[in-house]
Amino acid sequence: MKPGSDDGAAILLIAAVAGVVGIAVGIPFGIVLSRRVSNPGTRIAIRIAAIGGAIVLAEGGALAAIRMGASERFVLSSGDRTRLDVVVSREYRDEYKDLVSHPKFAQVTRGKSPAEIRALATSLTSRGLQYLDLPDLQDWARIKLRMAERSPKLCAGMWKGRVDDPTLGARTLTELGEPDARAWARLSARASVHALEGPPPPVVTNEARMLALHQIVLKLPEGDRPAAMADMFKREQLSDERACELMRMILEGSRDLEPELQHAFLRFLST
Repeated sequence: MKPGSDDGAAILLIAAVAGVVGIAVGIPFGIVLSRRVSNPGTRIAIRIAAIGGAIVLAEGGALAAIRMGASERFVLSSGDRTRLDVVVSREYRDEYKDLVSHPKFAQVTRGKSPAEIRALATSLTSRGLQYLDLPDLQDWARIKLRMAERSPKLCAGMWKGRVDDPTLGARTLTELGEPDARAWARLSARASVHALEGPPPPVVTNEARMLALHQIVLKLPEGDRPAAMADMFKREQLSDERACELMRMILEGSRDLEPELQHAFLRFLST
């Protein structure tokens, strides 16, 4: 990419593509809903839906903070010819080339301010994850689980919907090493392209959600199941250790689901 190119706005989107805001609002909203619904199964589904919003972005802005190698500084122009001075990591250009070259990408970023582009990145990545095929979503869940295992504090934050240190996710993702950081970049960019190209896939049914959750809980020792179901509705009341335990239970348990159900459940968790 050359200085002065019309793709300058792309870099801001790339930098912000992991910055989904769902973690700040997903779980509290789910808690409020669960208290208003009498059917226990429906409450569980709502609670898990809220968890999905948190899982998507516990790492908040991780991609922007990744510095695996040398960076280059460019002076770029956005669609409206506004000059932008942006630091770009050269390591991830290949992962984002399909997004940057997409015709709709130029349309949606033309004339937008940096703040507007970052907000757009938030929306594209969040909306696009549910489009991914099963192997990609398996990779997404694998990376999330590795991050949870690497940082107990981040793991608890995924469940509770709050991470006090905004750089924790970025550092944790970087610590996983280049292969996972690159895979995360690829998945984020691919999700954004999907979001640009069409309407979302069908909504995952409540029956599929509940079946997946039921099968995950059944893997636990019988004596642990009632507590696990009860704690599904708790957030700040839980210790960080218990919150992380539940988060890992969901991510680990999803791996044993049969492919069709697993795909539906991971799509559900990613929204």
